[in-house]
Amino acid sequence: MFTGESTPVLKKSGEKVIAGAINGNGSLDISVEQTGEGTYLAKVIQMVNEAQNTKSSTQRLADRAAFWLTIVALVMGVGTLAAWVAIDTQMLRIR
Repeated sequence: MFTGESTPVLKKSGEKVIAGAINGNGSLDISVEQTGEGTYLAKVIQMVNEAQNTKSSTQRLADRAAFWLTIVALVMGVGTLAAWVAIDTQMLRIR
């Protein structure tokens, strides 16, 4: 658990560890060298946040296409409504 493996890993004296662990037996003497923003976990979280906040060129293209598709759909919808109202108004005059 010290280095993030899914199975326990034996650590020897002097080896670096990354995070918390389960102590099977014996005692541990660990010195903390980094806390907070300087830790491995904080760096991983920062990298994940950066990846989530950046958009790929494909995503930007999809956003632009969705914007224009929405504009076209709204214009066509309003145009269709106007045409139906105009046709209905003419039909009422004929009767």
